[in-house]
Formats: sequence, C-alpha cells, structure tokens
Amino acid sequence: MLAAVLEHAVPRVVTRERVVIAYDDGGQGEFYRVQATTAHAKKTLIDLAERLLGGRPEIEVRIEAGAKDAKTTVAAVTQHRRIAEGAARRRDALSHPKVLEALEVFPEAAGSVEVKLKRPA
Repeated sequence: MLAAVLEHAVPRVVTRERVVIAYDDGGQGEFYRVQATTAHAKKTLIDLAERLLGGRPEIEVRIEAGAKDAKTTVAAVTQHRRIAEGAARRRDALSHPKVLEALEVFPEAAGSVEVKLKRPA
C-alpha cells in the first residue's frame, strides 16, 4: 500500500541525513501526504533508507503547489521508462532479420507493419 502512495510523490531531497518528498496541493495530494506520514510509513521509509543509503534520515513529507507538474513522480518516471522500452522493443522487432526478409518478399507492407508487444514477465 505504501508503494502505491509513494508513486505519487516527487522526491526533493534524498540523502542519508534527510529525505523530503512532496505531493501536489491539488487533487489527492493531502490524502497521500497523510498516508505517507503515518508511523508505519515513516518507519518503513527510514528502514529502507538505512539499507539503501547507509543512514537513518529525518523524513519530511510536504505539500507543494505544482509538485505534480514536475513530471518526476515515481509513477511518471516509470511510465516514461515503459514507453521508451516499448519503443526500443518495436525498433528491435522491425529490424529483426526475419522481418526484413519478409519485407523483401512483401515490399508493399513496408511502413504498415504493426507490432503488438506483450508485457515482459
């Protein structure tokens, strides 16, 4: 559940001494802020930071005007990565030797080949 809440956060400071995350002042930002500031959520964040950063930072969760416009929420970065990976997989598929060979046999299909990707397992 915490991961779903943190997906909407924008990391502002991430050091071993301090972690600051922000939520947008509109929409569900206040709901996410409340969820991220529970004792359980803060303890989990501190424990993770200790494992990953080597320190037990102070955790600050705040509301900022326009935070969602930063396009740097975990959800936005993940979506951008998925789009880029999909584009790379499409390019790879279209340049595969078997596809190129088929296009030599059916040149009229060039430019109209449709690539449907399955989500990676």
